[in-house]
Amino acid sequence: MVAYDKNQVTLHLCKNGFVPGYEEWHFHGESHSRVSTQMEVDDGEDVDRLDQMLDDLQPEFNLDREDPPTKEVQELFELLQALEYPLHGQTTVTVLQFVTHLMGIKSKFAFSGNCYKAIVDLICDVLLADHKVPKDMYRSKKLLKALGMPYERIDVCPDNCMLFWKDREKEEKCLKCGKSRYIEVVNEDGEKVSTKRAHKQLRWMRLSPRLKCLFLARRIAERMRWRKNRKGRADGLMVHPSDSDAWKALDSFDPDFASDERNVRIGLATDGFTPFNMTAASYSCWPIFAILYNLPPDLCMKDEFMILCLIIPRPEHPGIKLNVMLEPLIEELKELWAGVEAYDTYKKQKFKLRAAYLWSIHDFLAYGIFAGWRVNGRLACPICGKETDCFRLNAGGKYCYFDYHRCFLPLDHPFRLQAQEFRKDTVVTKGPPQRRDGWKIAEELSKLFTNNAGDGFVGFGETHNWTHKCGLWELSYMRALILPHNIDVMHQERNVCVALFDTIMDFGGSTKDNFKARVDLAEICNRPTLELRENGGRPCSKFSLKPNEQRDVMW
Repeated sequence: MVAYDKNQVTLHLCKNGFVPGYEEWHFHGESHSRVSTQMEVDDGEDVDRLDQMLDDLQPEFNLDREDPPTKEVQELFELLQALEYPLHGQTTVTVLQFVTHLMGIKSKFAFSGNCYKAIVDLICDVLLADHKVPKDMYRSKKLLKALGMPYERIDVCPDNCMLFWKDREKEEKCLKCGKSRYIEVVNEDGEKVSTKRAHKQLRWMRLSPRLKCLFLARRIAERMRWRKNRKGRADGLMVHPSDSDAWKALDSFDPDFASDERNVRIGLATDGFTPFNMTAASYSCWPIFAILYNLPPDLCMKDEFMILCLIIPRPEHPGIKLNVMLEPLIEELKELWAGVEAYDTYKKQKFKLRAAYLWSIHDFLAYGIFAGWRVNGRLACPICGKETDCFRLNAGGKYCYFDYHRCFLPLDHPFRLQAQEFRKDTVVTKGPPQRRDGWKIAEELSKLFTNNAGDGFVGFGETHNWTHKCGLWELSYMRALILPHNIDVMHQERNVCVALFDTIMDFGGSTKDNFKARVDLAEICNRPTLELRENGGRPCSKFSLKPNEQRDVMW
């Protein structure tokens, strides 16, 4: 092997170009199983990946497969074969390539259907008479229908009381609040008439068809079984959700589910999203995404593998009615747990694809809405529950968890017996609160009773903070989950960072070391040097920077 210096390599590349097809740099130490998910860019424009998609599906046309593909897969393959014909005899551009590219331009620049037809008419006039260009948008969409992922529109009660679907699909009024399903207007005679246009519509994108499609691409199908074929497993380190106790608990609950490495573990995430700019009219929707944890760490959090399942419309957050919106997704999760027929391109065989909900990830407010636990007040912590030792500050008026952390220390830790360093005259001997796994939470939910007003549960705010029962508890395996919900700490990190910075810099309007904090400090702590003076002055604390130190930090 000959080693060249940098200038020689640059000269060779400029003269001869790069080796065609050398995408996995296995001669330079790159793993052969690596899958690139980066979007190629050419002069600021997206590169057409249609040929790559066809290459991924090409192995299915081989005749040496063990099992024939499913009916829906076969229809897709036949469509792709039929669409390999060129637009006309003087070009290699296929009908599929032309239509997908033109529809992409329409979506990117948002021109109307009439504009689309005018452009197509002009192209048809220029081309030869034997061209195969679809004459309008309807024919173009019909051509691409088998390639797309359709979604279902489900009408929603204006107050989110119920969905008009399944056995309630033909109802015109909400069965709970009695409000009309459709928008009503006043006609010329002064009478209210229905427009047959729903107040709200839930968009539901089915999860199972897209899970099946992942196994149609051979390289992705291979990576979906990564956890079983992984190399370099490090004992005691969690580098992937499959290393967690939550994953292992689900495996223990159903060994048959764990035996097939293709069965998918799913995480759900949601939060409010403003589709318009911040200065536009107040409106938000709540998209719900599914995260696929079968993929390796470098792929499972990529945008390409996050699946949009639901789009919940509402000018504001749905609150406890989020449970109603999750009904289609929960029904589909039940079906996926039982299993659906799929085709594995990597093994060239049919198999029963199963999937299970593993946990959800949200910020703290969305966590409360999703889990059904109110995250403010004395029982705000969904882990501690009624075992909390938080208290309310008399001057500040907020609930405080100060000195609560000592119960999590080892029993022989010296901090536990320090009576004056934290809360005055207080030592801590008890242990941390017992973690509530799925079985304990399910038992607690089974003991809830609706109050007389019918708007909550008995004991709310005193012994529990449950606002509603999340529909996910209808899943048969939900009790086996030891960590059904997670907090995305991004917002907490930002809030804590801002609070620390403002307090250290002693910004008067936003510091946490304010007048009320010093009043509460005198009551609960033994810090005489930090208590307010008789004239109301606030002694300078050691952690606050002086003006000259602030200038050094900022400049």
